[in-house]
Amino acid sequence: QQLKQKPSKNNDGLLLALRESHSILGLKNASKKSGVFLITGKSTREFEGLAAQTAPLTNRFKSKGWHIDGIALPDHNNDSIYFLDQITNRTGGELFKLTIPDGYEKLINQLIQKNSSTKNLKNIASNLLDPNESMTSAINIPPGTKETTVVVLRESSVGQIALGNPSGYLVSKTSAQNIILNSPHVLMWKLFEPDPGNWSFQLNGFEGHVSTWESSKNKYSMNLLANEILPQNQPIA
Repeated sequence: QQLKQKPSKNNDGLLLALRESHSILGLKNASKKSGVFLITGKSTREFEGLAAQTAPLTNRFKSKGWHIDGIALPDHNNDSIYFLDQITNRTGGELFKLTIPDGYEKLINQLIQKNSSTKNLKNIASNLLDPNESMTSAINIPPGTKETTVVVLRESSVGQIALGNPSGYLVSKTSAQNIILNSPHVLMWKLFEPDPGNWSFQLNGFEGHVSTWESSKNKYSMNLLANEILPQNQPIA
């Protein structure tokens, strides 16, 4: 009976967004394991019955092998979590609750794994800060690194961040060699062909939990010259 009811105006936007997402994936001939993110937080939307209303549409995602991942913002409520849990389970997606730092770390790792060969983020430093405290993180970048991603997860949306290269100079935010993604709780700094050595991140004016994370891709690889046991202290060629 719920499926036959006309969706309320409060839910028209959500249903339209899912339909358009399904159409875009179809036009792009998206492969299996492609998907979309559905984000929700504190809302006046009526979630009761919404999982049933969207079932025919989400089943079409599932039949194509496409998933819907849910992102619950920090101000989410129980009804929105229940709805996201229903549609992510139905389509084989994941539900990310954006808690600090665990929820953000899980989501960022998922995005990095899907979009590049970068390894998982490694925690560099974590701390609880007062507004008058500062925090410095050292990041060692080895020779041959072609791309480094640094992520700062912060409980407070205010504060200043400075990045220093191995020569001790501050890196300009407008440099062509880096890309910055800045949001209230996540700052992602991507460096291309960074100079090898010890880089530093300095954080000032933050309050609450702060952590820095790093992941790099190197253009060098290791090749074994022989698969048999080799004698020690003797030339191999």
